Amino acid sequence: LGSQFFSVTSFLAAQPLNLVRQGSSQALWQRLFWYFAQAEVYVAMLPCFGIVTHLVSTFSRKPVWKERLVVVALCGVGLIGFCVWGYHMFATGMNPYAPLVFAVLASSLGVPAAFLLASWVGTLWEARLQLTTSMLFSIGFISLFIAGGLSGIFLARQDLSSVAVSEDFVIGHFHLVMGVAATFAILAALFFWFPKMFGCRLSEPLGKLHFWMTFAGVYLIFMPMHWLGLLTQSRLLPEAQRAMVASAGASIRTLVTVATICTVSAQVVFVINFAQALLRRKASQEADNPWRATTLEWSVASPAPESNFENAGPIVYRGAYEFPEGFANDFAPQHLAPELLAQKVR
Repeated sequence: LGSQFFSVTSFLAAQPLNLVRQGSSQALWQRLFWYFAQAEVYVAMLPCFGIVTHLVSTFSRKPVWKERLVVVALCGVGLIGFCVWGYHMFATGMNPYAPLVFAVLASSLGVPAAFLLASWVGTLWEARLQLTTSMLFSIGFISLFIAGGLSGIFLARQDLSSVAVSEDFVIGHFHLVMGVAATFAILAALFFWFPKMFGCRLSEPLGKLHFWMTFAGVYLIFMPMHWLGLLTQSRLLPEAQRAMVASAGASIRTLVTVATICTVSAQVVFVINFAQALLRRKASQEADNPWRATTLEWSVASPAPESNFENAGPIVYRGAYEFPEGFANDFAPQHLAPELLAQKVR
């Protein structure tokens, strides 16, 4: 667009001659890095938002609540995510008004996130829930997203950040939102689409055991890390209380260590589940659509044959999430024409 945002020439013109000769530009590198890295965090979460929205609707047996608003919110996260890189650069001599602009943009990301959360809760409200492993991981994602988002308030407010910001607190916040929540969405998707990829299902009892062990474990790891972040400010307390706080901090670190070992060990359950499903798999008609889902990928056999949609019937352009109680198996496949659906009425 002809902008001078990342112009090496204009940047080096203001530097000492020896720096120009060396050809180094640390601030330029930081700008380029954060322009990528900050947006990458939000872009990496977009598939997770889409996966969770899809699975919550499927296992609630309800359409996505305010589906078009969800699509707009997803676009908003992707767009605004590319506009907030600057708050990593506040200490590099930016325009004095730049922090205000970037702070407002960063705060505005909460608007589409709130729309997504409202849609998930609205879809779950008065739903016919099916608590499969995929659904449990999806609900776990929502729980972690809320918990991590609330801890972000401590990092956003200046009066609280002077007390709360420390290495442990930031690690706990970031991993709840980005690391663990994204992993939960990926696992939810894997349990859901595993039959489509391999023609067999993962064990639900083992999957639920894996979920509960992991869900409890990650909260026992990262929530105490928030407390450790607050305890680092114990120097502000009277001398008589510092020893007690230090003892509490040591106990919390022991808890985090034990929880980490247990949570990592729990992943063995998933590995066993994955391996035994592949080793014992056998083709069955049930795997073609075990979740009674409506979307097009389930209109063909599992795993998908090379012919794909050649014999899938006429494609009808209508909503993907229709779970009417009057139809057989309480769902209306997206690929069937209305006259074919009429034959399925009980």
